[in-house]
Amino acid sequence: PEVFDEGFLERLVALHAQIERDVPHLEEVTILVNARFTRGEDDALIVGELLQDWRARGGEAPGLQRMAMDHPLYRDNLLSRSGALAAVVVETRAILGPEVSEEDLLSGFEDDFAPTPHVSAGAPADGNGRRFLSPVENAEVVDALQDVLAAHRSEQFAPVLSGSPVIVDAFDRATMKDLAACSAASMAMIAVVLAWFFRRTSGVLLPNVVVSGATVMTFG
Repeated sequence: PEVFDEGFLERLVALHAQIERDVPHLEEVTILVNARFTRGEDDALIVGELLQDWRARGGEAPGLQRMAMDHPLYRDNLLSRSGALAAVVVETRAILGPEVSEEDLLSGFEDDFAPTPHVSAGAPADGNGRRFLSPVENAEVVDALQDVLAAHRSEQFAPVLSGSPVIVDAFDRATMKDLAACSAASMAMIAVVLAWFFRRTSGVLLPNVVVSGATVMTFG
């Protein structure tokens, strides 16, 4: 179906609502329907949502499509250049924890500049209990999105999940899977070599116990 068909837009709105309801750690979800639309009218600057503003002015679908395709903020962002694909932009929270007031956000701007130290994902971002989104929480977001998309997928509506967080999550999962396989293969190879070298059960078990214990202590 066409992106600007009424049925497609209704499916898009339903998908947007379930993402906001079921996906954790969300900051904002933007689709073609609720995209910010700014226009000038006489001496006023009016800011609203694209579809809501268009319907309020009694516009028709062809005109909406032309306007969206000509808008530089929508084209190649929320809408493909050909007009055949529409994007649902899901922005997750980079930092989790208590909300910060506007006064706290603006504090420190008058201080001398100091380089920000490097911090890893999941580590505390400040002293107020706030921390960066961890790989485990990123995986929760990806899993929840997969479930939502599966619930809405059909022959007429086929959403696809993509983006940097999805790629990072796939890489993390593949790394853990390969690490487990490589660890098992290396332990088996060590057992074979020890059995050939010592030709006794204790010569196989004791070194493996030591190596396994050291590995567990190293990785926690």
